[in-house]
Amino acid sequence: MIRIYADFNNCAEDGRVRLNTMGSRKDIEKHKDLMREGLRVILYTPKELDVEAVLCFDEIWCAIPDYDTLVYTDGSEEPSV
Repeated sequence: MIRIYADFNNCAEDGRVRLNTMGSRKDIEKHKDLMREGLRVILYTPKELDVEAVLCFDEIWCAIPDYDTLVYTDGSEEPSV
């Protein structure tokens, strides 16, 4: 599953996470050929959390997190890609 950096302080009013920060754009660029609406991805904040989400596009890439899949990480090992 594609991993995309997410700043969870950069959310829209409807709860979607905007993926327009430098870290998010860098990860999106790596996978630009695979990006499409409805794709399930993993949003991550290094040494903090991973959560599955569904991509959507509304002038910018956003993602709808599924907080039932939230996993807190401590950074002791990198998750597999």
